[in-house]
Amino acid sequence: MERQSKASKSSFSGESNKPLCSFEDNSDYVMDVRWSPTNPALFAAGDCRGRLDLWHLIKDTELPSATVNLPDDTSINKLLWLQSGNQLAVGDDQGRVFLYDVNEQLATPKSNDWNQFAKVLDDVKQNQLEAEELMQAMSLSNTPIH
Repeated sequence: MERQSKASKSSFSGESNKPLCSFEDNSDYVMDVRWSPTNPALFAAGDCRGRLDLWHLIKDTELPSATVNLPDDTSINKLLWLQSGNQLAVGDDQGRVFLYDVNEQLATPKSNDWNQFAKVLDDVKQNQLEAEELMQAMSLSNTPIH
């Protein structure tokens, strides 16, 4: 990942070399990202400033659903979900491991979450196509005629 003013996490579209979307709420390098083993729409991201974010994409694609800041001078370097999806182990650069309980409303998928997540992905793809078409139309309208 390339460092910009904000670190970003992207979903890769196999159909092109462009990401489906980018999650840019971090202020520094994102060190690890892990999908929940039980909830299709939930992933965790940890950065080098000790910030742990849980993203529930059915609820919001712009901001994380939950954020925890580890103690000062801590850099997250490894995340691991327990198989139940109810806990998340977080390793830091000082050799410590923190174990967090994940809120049941986030951790436990509802019966229709797979369908809702598929709709979120379709919406993201549609928004990307519309943005590309708009950019193309804008570049065509700015082309000088000779």
